Formats: sequence, structure tokens, C-alpha cells
Amino acid sequence: FYDSCLPLNTGVFKDGASVVDVGCGGGFPSIPLKIAMPSLKFVMMDSTGKKTDFVKMAVSELELSDVTVINIRAEEAGHRPDLREQFDISVARAVAPLNVLMEYCVPFLKQGGYFVALKSRTAEEEMKEASNAAGMLYVSKEDIKTYTLPGTDNIRNIIVYKKNKATDKRFPRKTGKPSKNPL
Repeated sequence: FYDSCLPLNTGVFKDGASVVDVGCGGGFPSIPLKIAMPSLKFVMMDSTGKKTDFVKMAVSELELSDVTVINIRAEEAGHRPDLREQFDISVARAVAPLNVLMEYCVPFLKQGGYFVALKSRTAEEEMKEASNAAGMLYVSKEDIKTYTLPGTDNIRNIIVYKKNKATDKRFPRKTGKPSKNPL
């Protein structure tokens, strides 16, 4: 079953990989990914304390290991030496437009790591708008997978970018800057 599950079949989720979920909300996609691939190591972060409190409770109830939940903004966390350029994979869903999301997520990745964005039917449009951000953050599009949510006509996309070079130290910019003035 899991071999055909999205986003697992993107080819980037390898046993033992370290994953950061930026804007984890209620724990999706991290909690299902962790259940499907217990060897993954997660840091889940969100700027809203109520959300991280819920995720901590869910992680505890599900007895998931190798999961850390942090209440912090991505703009701050992206400059912390213990988090910056430490992860194999960065995932995010429904946090912001792709050009903003890149600035939040890419600084966490090691060179050669993957940024996996879960987006709706506007993915192609968002990728065009994010081309400048991709260049400034040294990522290149590796793949896009389009699928329909089972039992609906809702289209979803999983976009995979690969980090090719270390992120410039000025990124992510200070809180509020990425969303007010996207790259």
C-alpha cells in the first residue's frame, strides 16, 4: 500500500532521512508520513502554540519516536545553527504561496536535500511566480506529481525541488518580510 502512496513515491523519502515540516498545523503530512515510514526523523514546527500543543499530544498518543515539535516561526528557526541546513527533506502544506514557502523551507536543507511542497490546482501558476525565488535560493524543480483526492474531483500537486548550493545567510528574511515582499 505505502509504495503507491503520495508523497512517498516521489523518490526522496529514504529510510532514516531527516525531515522538517514547516508550518505543521495539525500534523499533516508529517504524522501520516511517520506512521508509513517509522525510520524517518522529524522536526515539526509551527508558530501557533495551540497547534504545536495538539501535535505534541498526537505524537505522544501515537507513541511516535524520533519526532521533535517546536513552537517557532520559520524566519527565526531558519537562522538557528541546530536547524539551518541540517535536513534531508523539508515539507510544507498550505502555509503560503510557493515563492514565500521556498524562503521559509529551503534554509533548513542540506545541499542536495529536497523541498517537497503540497499544493492545490494552482501549482503551475505558483511555480512560474516562484522562478525568481528558486534562482535566489539555489533550488531546481525535480518533479511534479498531480493526483486527484480519492472520492472527489479535487486536484492536488506535489512539487519537488532539489537544493543545489548553500543558502545565502540573508535568507530567510525577518518576520513578515517574505510574505509582504516575496522573492
